[in-house]
Amino acid sequence: MRVIYTTGEQFTNELIESIQSGRRGKYASNEFRKKFRNADVLLIDDVQFIIGRETTQEEFFHTFNTLYMAQKQIVITS
Repeated sequence: MRVIYTTGEQFTNELIESIQSGRRGKYASNEFRKKFRNADVLLIDDVQFIIGRETTQEEFFHTFNTLYMAQKQIVITS
């Protein structure tokens, strides 16, 4: 079972790093998406950190939907 724990700040920082290293505008790299979307359990602490960060919220939304549709476990705390 693949369990990933991250904080809202860490998720945001990894997304920014992914965007900057990919140099593709506001789009995350496939490695970033694979890391979070292939989890069996995703734990996100301090999710309130992503409030007001439109690109991060959008990426998290798609990650959440992907995991939800695959019937994976998602735990969100704030």
